[in-house]
Amino acid sequence: MKISAVILRLEIIHLAYLKTLNMKKSYLKRTFAVACFALMTQVIPAQQYLFVDNFNGDASYPPDYPDWTVVNNSSPLGFIDWFLGSPATFSALTGADSSYIATNYNSVDSVGTISNWLLTPELQLANGNVFRFYTRNPSHDFADRLQVYLSTAGSGTNVGNTATSVGTFSILLADINPNLTLTGYPATWTAYSMTLTGISSATATGRFGFRYYVTNGGSNGTNSNYIGIDSVTYYQPAQIVTGIKTIVNNTSLSVYPNPFRNELTISGASTGKAEIYDLLGKQVMAVDLENGRSVNTASLEKGMYLMRILNDRDEVLKVQKITKE
Repeated sequence: MKISAVILRLEIIHLAYLKTLNMKKSYLKRTFAVACFALMTQVIPAQQYLFVDNFNGDASYPPDYPDWTVVNNSSPLGFIDWFLGSPATFSALTGADSSYIATNYNSVDSVGTISNWLLTPELQLANGNVFRFYTRNPSHDFADRLQVYLSTAGSGTNVGNTATSVGTFSILLADINPNLTLTGYPATWTAYSMTLTGISSATATGRFGFRYYVTNGGSNGTNSNYIGIDSVTYYQPAQIVTGIKTIVNNTSLSVYPNPFRNELTISGASTGKAEIYDLLGKQVMAVDLENGRSVNTASLEKGMYLMRILNDRDEVLKVQKITKE
């Protein structure tokens, strides 16, 4: 059913959304990496974050994200744009289970070409700045595809008006699963980063554009399922501070269990401290060490973190990825 002037939002989509959002018709389709953490052996540089969105909104439809823009050029047009994630399909990378943004095969009506855009707010552009996000789909049952474009046209949102047009979003930064293979899209939260180059003006501004782009998609198509995007960041990398002597992977130190829940144990160090950082490089916990000390981690949200263990001279003894379940 193609929707044009009639908007079936609150009455149809919101009521059916949590139950049917993530599934194609049963006769056609079944119900449906790990974060790339840099192990820094000196210090964690304090990046200058220019934009961060973890989609920690409420479960409204459509979600209200200030300055984000949605343009659905799918042909024929379906009845879904972008929405807060469905925990029944999979949970967010961090925060509440629904705190990611998603879209699915209903971007197009029945069968056709999906071209569903999600545009960031206007941002200051500069060479060397990094755009980073996490994405996944539920399974490898059907082929999904995501493109990332850049427009240097300031606040403009011109992506054209057809399923194949890109408008001013002419700079392709990433194309995830361009050949639409079943295993080409990650089925676990996976990070993608891209560094800006070729920005000629010191005052350039523009937007990044996510484009869910799938041919032969839809409820009756052979491709397309459901994708999520989480932890979108745009930052200016900081210079790594040097001068700290580092001893990486000290085998006398142990951190367990890993994955953990509400408690971690650190053994093998009688003095010093342990620091825990989130995915954005922000320190979320620091404790003084005692051999065999148990650390209460109940305040941490589930997700991946980086732990550094330092001695009394601020020498880094161990750097380890840890995961809270």
